[in-house]
Amino acid sequence: MKFTLVSVLTFVALASAMPSKRDQFSDDALAAHNTNRANYGANPLTWNTAAASEAAAFTSNCTWGLDKSSGSRGFGQNIYSETGSDATVADGVASWMAQASDYNYDKPGFNSSTAAFTQVVWKSTTSVGCATKVCETGNPFEGFEGPWTFVACLYSPQGNIATEAQFRKNAQDSSKGFFPPSVIPALTTIMQLTFTHCLLALATCVAATPLKRDQFSDDALAAHNTNRANFGANPLTWNTAGASEAASFTSKNFGQNIYGATGGPDATVAEAVESWMAEAPEYNYDQPGFNVSTGAFTQVVWKSTTSVGCGLTVCTTGNPFGGFDGPWTFIACLYSPPGNNVAPGQFAANVGRPVNSN
Repeated sequence: MKFTLVSVLTFVALASAMPSKRDQFSDDALAAHNTNRANYGANPLTWNTAAASEAAAFTSNCTWGLDKSSGSRGFGQNIYSETGSDATVADGVASWMAQASDYNYDKPGFNSSTAAFTQVVWKSTTSVGCATKVCETGNPFEGFEGPWTFVACLYSPQGNIATEAQFRKNAQDSSKGFFPPSVIPALTTIMQLTFTHCLLALATCVAATPLKRDQFSDDALAAHNTNRANFGANPLTWNTAGASEAASFTSKNFGQNIYGATGGPDATVAEAVESWMAEAPEYNYDQPGFNVSTGAFTQVVWKSTTSVGCGLTVCTTGNPFGGFDGPWTFIACLYSPPGNNVAPGQFAANVGRPVNSN
């Protein structure tokens, strides 16, 4: 039988185990964190060598518990332990993320039962360093004799700043999406975002009709493929299953871009793609990676994506535009395979520089 323990320190930091440079260990640790952070609207973390060294020094003592001096050094801290010698940082992150379902977004704030989760997804945190140590002494599991693995991750800047305002700002409800509305001085107001492996329930609309290859799909493909060609990506094909899911808005294993515009049936996928592509100038090719402000653009031009399906419906309920009364158009495009993969090297390989800057 396998046993696990997990804990978190509120205002913390830590420190022989694995002081990790950027290698497979650190890449895996970052991927475990950043995949989850993307689902909560938080930018990816970078590797913090100093934090990894402190985590290694701390776990090397094989004394289960939090390093209560770490907060004074400016780190947040999550710890995890498991019987045996096979535990990974990914196991730790999975354990910490399991607390997410208990977090109360209606009363945001610190709670020891959800603090490991909130530290993982804390938006203001920018870097992490982790270490693991297989221990023969200090066994925290009653009734178990044998080696156990101690996992610690240190975060900078530390999360879990214990004010309601900080938790409201830094711990985003993934089920509601991340909606920074962009208002332009015209009759159309845009709301946009990329989701990968996310389900968004935005509005109650009359179900749209799944779209087969027709003028709509041809126009949708042309809008995507013209832009993809300029970024060195092969053209997409039409994905009927994606179109069907876009129409019912129940995405599962698709990447997703959405767009909303005030007014009736005049909005098009081409307008949506133009909106998503407007993020392109903000993408940082010198530091390739996921960012919520450019995620729609990177999904459109993601080289490994091969197909797309889109749906459009005119809605009279669920209006997301404050101060506007009337019908609005909801457009969703689903992509397969999904883009915005936060694994190491994926953004550099899949987001090309523009061939034509004009």
